[in-house]
Amino acid sequence: MMALQLLKRRHGSRKGRRVPAPDESMFLSWYAADLIAGLSNNDPVSTWADLCAGGYNLTQGVAGQKPTFKTNVLNGLPGVYFDGGDMLAGAGQDWSASDKVHFWMVAHCLASGTQLVFEHGTSYAVNGSMFVSVESPKKVATHHYGGVSSNLTSVLSVLETPCIYHCFHDKSRASDEIEIFRNAAVLAGDWGAYNNNTTGNFGNLANHLGARYGTVFCFTGYVFELMYALGDLSTLQVQSVDAYLMNKWGL
Repeated sequence: MMALQLLKRRHGSRKGRRVPAPDESMFLSWYAADLIAGLSNNDPVSTWADLCAGGYNLTQGVAGQKPTFKTNVLNGLPGVYFDGGDMLAGAGQDWSASDKVHFWMVAHCLASGTQLVFEHGTSYAVNGSMFVSVESPKKVATHHYGGVSSNLTSVLSVLETPCIYHCFHDKSRASDEIEIFRNAAVLAGDWGAYNNNTTGNFGNLANHLGARYGTVFCFTGYVFELMYALGDLSTLQVQSVDAYLMNKWGL
């Protein structure tokens, strides 16, 4: 828990404000680039440690597929750079206790074309999976569940500049199960319409950061911070995460 104690002290400031880190107990996993220990600029990232009690670390053992630690990228803080051929992964993580998930990511996409940023699952055909991807030409964030997808192409150019991407998925709904936020502002009119067969809980599936199935649609860009929580969160809990991320990363 030393990393989380440090995180509570390193919550950043902007315009004289200091915003504390949110309560870590609400998250299933939490990854922060500024708390990756022991790395210097341009070092390969073999392990991105989970700050939460479950210790679900994301790792890469192949030298040519390790992302790169970069210092002083955003608001004076470091980021993890994926070059279009890098990926971090972990063993299966059980999300099956919930049909709801809040997902936050501070990221910046630097390339066009279809790319997978984060994946909970191993295939579009696996029920209970979740995907966060970027689509050409507008770098549109999309989500896929159990073989059913919605591209939400109207206004979701969210990763063309560094931003906080927050999505809330509620699979208990037969449709309209997702709400998207950019820097804490809801993107009006962008509830995804999904078929009824996407209802039900999430699965006990592997996670990948930077590539789909860990091999294709590789991401090019930076990931600065990533956290997700299962189940319902209160408005105050959501606001505490938004305020912390916006203040810390200067967004």
